[in-house]
Amino acid sequence: MKNPHLFSPHRPRRVSRRGPCVTKSSQPGLSQRTLRYRCLFISLIILLCTLSAIAQKQVKGKVKDKAGKPVEAANISLKDADGNILKFTRTDKTGVYSLAITETTNGLTLEATCIGYNKATVTLTDLSKNYDMILEESEMMLKEVKIKMPPTLKIRGDTLGYHVADLPVTRTGA
Repeated sequence: MKNPHLFSPHRPRRVSRRGPCVTKSSQPGLSQRTLRYRCLFISLIILLCTLSAIAQKQVKGKVKDKAGKPVEAANISLKDADGNILKFTRTDKTGVYSLAITETTNGLTLEATCIGYNKATVTLTDLSKNYDMILEESEMMLKEVKIKMPPTLKIRGDTLGYHVADLPVTRTGA
């Protein structure tokens, strides 16, 4: 009589005593050594991804106006000592921002700007605290804008009629 477990899909599997990563290969031609290297390589990649995620720090804060209302869509720039922008984000509806950084805080500054407000700058000293900023409203004086009527064109059949004085004058160099 034949063994009932021989062709059963629930047949017990053989596992090596060396661990779950080192098993008999279902692919022909792969040795135990190759499987060990693959397991080691995958473990190393997972470890490096975890370490890089842990190494990032968060700079958080809230941007408000003088009345204490949150400023939505304010631009937040993380700059180095030379003024180069390293990271950039915007505040949400509640005025909150968050930046992930990997550098040290030496010489780094946060700058908040928004249309209708003056710029605010804060120097980073400690990544464990929140950097809340208050923006002051600014008044902008715009130059006078003159609106001219566009040239009037009249269509009569296959002819366009217009006033020459209404057309803009451009001179080309001769």
